[in-house]
Amino acid sequence: MQSFDEIDSTNQYLKRLVTSGGQNEPLIVVAESQTAGYGKRGRSFYSPEKTGIYMSILIPYVEIPLNLVGRVTIGVAVSVMAAIQKFFPSVELTAKWVNDILANNRKAVGILAELVDNPSGQADLIVGIGINLSTQNFPEELKNKAGSIAGVSKQVERERLVAQIYLEFVKVFSDFKNPTIIANYRHSLGTIGKEVEVRVGSKIIRGIARDIDDDGSLVVELNDGELRHLASGDVVKVNTPNSNYYG
Repeated sequence: MQSFDEIDSTNQYLKRLVTSGGQNEPLIVVAESQTAGYGKRGRSFYSPEKTGIYMSILIPYVEIPLNLVGRVTIGVAVSVMAAIQKFFPSVELTAKWVNDILANNRKAVGILAELVDNPSGQADLIVGIGINLSTQNFPEELKNKAGSIAGVSKQVERERLVAQIYLEFVKVFSDFKNPTIIANYRHSLGTIGKEVEVRVGSKIIRGIARDIDDDGSLVVELNDGELRHLASGDVVKVNTPNSNYYG
């Protein structure tokens, strides 16, 4: 494991290692803070010092079809939730397809899985995980949708949680096509049965989130009854009986 007090981005650091041919073994990188942390579609991930876990895992020489990268992301989400629950069993966690984990209906974890070509022409997998562990003072644009796992009420050694996340990840990644992974993710998903708006490219698709299929795609029932399987996209709004969640 490599650790940094500050870094631009743990994912970017591993990308540089991969493209330079400087890393042929699995590696975990952890930082106290990130100056340019990012998530899906390059969106910024707020990474203040000493209040979160900002980590990336490198797995060299993987063979994952592009259509199953979402399945990997789902496996990571299941792993992270399992690890967090060991330390914070009373915290209610829900998954928000496909990259986020919510605590008390606010985003507390972001996940980004990226395939990067190495100099040998093979693909390496880089998984970035950002956790708001005890973060409180969010920027104005995040105050209504970001939250933290522990708040200030309970502290945990971050090294122990990082190790647990990695252990859970290895278990899942060794058999990421296992149907129980999808079943566990489906159970934790907070959008099933609710009205959603999903941004796919430049389009917004509205309907009822009905299921997650075996490839990890979100199944949305449109107004005309058509079932649309969305392999990628962003859930930007979830209508619940009492409130709306905007992502």
